[in-house]
Amino acid sequence: MRLRLTLLLACSLPALSAHAQNVPSNTGACLNAQESELVTLVNSYRLANGLPAVPVSYWVSSTAQWHVWDLTANNPVTPSCNVHSWSNSRPSLWSPVCYSNGPGSQMWNKPRQVSANLYSGNGYENAAWGGGTISALTAISLWQQSSAHADVILNRGVWASKVWRGMGVGIVGNYAVLWFGDSVDATGGMSACSNAPVDPLFREDFE
Repeated sequence: MRLRLTLLLACSLPALSAHAQNVPSNTGACLNAQESELVTLVNSYRLANGLPAVPVSYWVSSTAQWHVWDLTANNPVTPSCNVHSWSNSRPSLWSPVCYSNGPGSQMWNKPRQVSANLYSGNGYENAAWGGGTISALTAISLWQQSSAHADVILNRGVWASKVWRGMGVGIVGNYAVLWFGDSVDATGGMSACSNAPVDPLFREDFE
């Protein structure tokens, strides 16, 4: 399996052929089994490094879920637009952007766009891509092997001054994304779908 991963300032991915794909039914509603597992793996990694778990944010997760669908279905990735790019397929939800290592604000404000400003903070993204269907375990393993990605998850380096107040995840096809938000989500959290394992970290009153 070919594997690539990218962060806010990482290199572009090669263009991938898009294929028609319906919006997953859990988008903006609940976390599927792999997304639920990714939340557990990320928070376990943080706890193992002496950091608090990050609660799941409804709007940051909705942003993540929309982005993996957009990447898979509409393929905004080109030689000059990396995996943090967004297509023009849903102008009512977000503004399209060809992201090529900046400016970061075009990506950071996506949770505000998707939520129609109900979420007030910035969002920061780790992304991973696999040549085949990607799993939560593969995604977290890739990020752990990359110091730049691990730094985001563990608030190290340039991220040491940030406090993650909400997490969002999305996994569709060969893309997985992990978002962190710097503001509390007044809307609350996003629970696991009824057919996904329930974990106490999904409680909206998690402290």
